[in-house]
Amino acid sequence: MMAQTLRGTCVRLVIAVFAIAGVAAQAADVGGPVKGQLYAIPSATFMGEDADADLDSHVAPGIGLGAQLTDRWALELQYTDAEADVTSALVGASDADVTSQRLDAIFDLGRLLNSDWRIHGVGGLGRIDYEFDSGDEQENDFFNLGLGLSTAITERLSIRGDARLFVLNDESSEAIPAMNVALKYVVAGPVTELSGDADGDGVRDRDDQCPTTAPGVNVDAQGCALDSDRDGVPNASDACPRTPAGVSVDSRGCALDSDRDGVPDHLDACPDTPRGDEVDARGCTIEEEVVSERIELNLEFDFDSDDLRTSHFPQIDRVAAFMEKYPKTSAQLEGHTDSRGTDAYNQALSERRAYAVRDYLIDKKDIDPRRVTAVGYGESKPTATNDTDTGRQRNRRVDAVIETREMSVRPRRED
Repeated sequence: MMAQTLRGTCVRLVIAVFAIAGVAAQAADVGGPVKGQLYAIPSATFMGEDADADLDSHVAPGIGLGAQLTDRWALELQYTDAEADVTSALVGASDADVTSQRLDAIFDLGRLLNSDWRIHGVGGLGRIDYEFDSGDEQENDFFNLGLGLSTAITERLSIRGDARLFVLNDESSEAIPAMNVALKYVVAGPVTELSGDADGDGVRDRDDQCPTTAPGVNVDAQGCALDSDRDGVPNASDACPRTPAGVSVDSRGCALDSDRDGVPDHLDACPDTPRGDEVDARGCTIEEEVVSERIELNLEFDFDSDDLRTSHFPQIDRVAAFMEKYPKTSAQLEGHTDSRGTDAYNQALSERRAYAVRDYLIDKKDIDPRRVTAVGYGESKPTATNDTDTGRQRNRRVDAVIETREMSVRPRRED
């Protein structure tokens, strides 16, 4: 009766474990074995009786050694010793000292439904020896297969249990059900990692200062979303990823423009310009202007690139020479993209293209930064169709309108 109950338990456990093994393999890996571990295994195996009652049920304590060959596969050498009632054609019914030696392979299947428990499969070969009270001896070869669960208690100590079937190599080829419980203690090699990665950003929870980072967001070594310009807005949400250090920004990561005149506050010499007034590059109202010369510049970029081409340099150099000749010249650089990609991505790409030209004028041609502004229009202002490769190439551009003016600027109003 006990053997039937044990067999039923083994079958139910095997079915349950196989049903969830596929899900377990997809869960984040934590608490698992590590390649290079050497460990000791004290164990206890409860052996059920076989169908013909040739071997009564008994508990077999054991000891073993294991080596973790990969992060999944391990080999274990086990030895058990027990007293049991054995019925043998050699001596009949008799008490016997039953010992076994076996070599098992253990395969780790991963975590059980993202819990602290892990699933493993086991299989191996061995030999069982009987030494009867009469002094007679008998031996049998066997193999065993099973499935089980384990969990780490500390970085070195874990506990596991599994259900197995032992098949003896005799005339009956009898399958004997068994339950095995063991401790695993790592005596050499790397220890087990117990800290998980709940948000899946590649930074372990114990080191993660931002443990709820959204999926797909690039993070730094502390697990926090990257913020290249350090304006408080992560790169993934930053429409203006190159904001100068220390500049106040809005929720999109772009420099504040309190009077909405198109000149950000940190460059605005007249921060309270009346709404609707036309302003110069410094953000101050223009009353009169005389345009003496106008240069229109068109620079086309490669797909998904803000890198300047060699062919761009002569055109930009011509603009720089003109601005040096006319000290009151201001430059408005306007970046554009084709229609492929999201609106937010194209907006940021168009700004990077405009800033690439601005940086060249400032860094290579020593133009005063206050005389050059850069804005991006994303895909909103195509100059050609986006339905052809030729049209899309024309839309990947930076337009530059360079003007020199004689200006009289209305003084700021007094409240």
